[in-house]
Amino acid sequence: MTPVAPRPSSTVLIVRDAPGGLEIFMVARDRQVDMASGAVVFPGGKLDPDDEASTWDELTPPRAPARPYWLAAVRETFEESGLLLANNGAHPVSLTASRALTEANRTPLLDGTKTFSTILSEYNLMPALDRMTPFAHWVTPVSQPKRFETHFFLAAAPEGQHAEHDGREAVKSFWMDPAALLAEGAAGRQTLVPPTRLNLEMLAACAPDRDRHAGVEKDERRPLAYNPQGRRLQNHRNSHQTLIGTNSNGGGDDPSPLFIWV
Repeated sequence: MTPVAPRPSSTVLIVRDAPGGLEIFMVARDRQVDMASGAVVFPGGKLDPDDEASTWDELTPPRAPARPYWLAAVRETFEESGLLLANNGAHPVSLTASRALTEANRTPLLDGTKTFSTILSEYNLMPALDRMTPFAHWVTPVSQPKRFETHFFLAAAPEGQHAEHDGREAVKSFWMDPAALLAEGAAGRQTLVPPTRLNLEMLAACAPDRDRHAGVEKDERRPLAYNPQGRRLQNHRNSHQTLIGTNSNGGGDDPSPLFIWV
């Protein structure tokens, strides 16, 4: 039987400094959605046609993966958390402008009556790709009926902006220390799918306290293989190409580890 082609998707690990150390923003998926239904996950979702619009032609990502994955990450962050990762020229969007944009446009975007490119164009803004870091790359195994190829990004929450779930695909949201969330998952109080748990493990181990999110880029991470139950099988030290044949974005400069969920 011919394997189902994986659907391109993007996910964002949104972090902030808190009195007790690093916290990460999580959402609980509605059980009706087709990606990690019922689980606690990072904001994210499938690529949209607007992520490949000609509007973005002048926008060049600082590194691999391909541009649509970056744009989907910014858009999904806005849709599912209300946080706007955007720049006005060389500077982050102001708090006043981000609030006005969110109040007027988040619902139309979720309803499909406006596109993200149109919204940012109306406010003369561009996605803040410079404030995002590729973190990991997951591909669902060929044996699964629903498959995703997901690029995970890391981004600090824009200062002053308020994160809140959309009440549609995401039915609950909260901030939590990654290690504490892992403990909640191990105790059965939160549902963590293997990609979520592994990324939390990497984030929790990167660096202590306030410097964790800055240290992620420096951390030497290695791809791991997991089975659907989350049991660690092997620590692969091969190249991305050895793991899946070719890197899906067509380039060899993707700094994020590639995970094969086996």
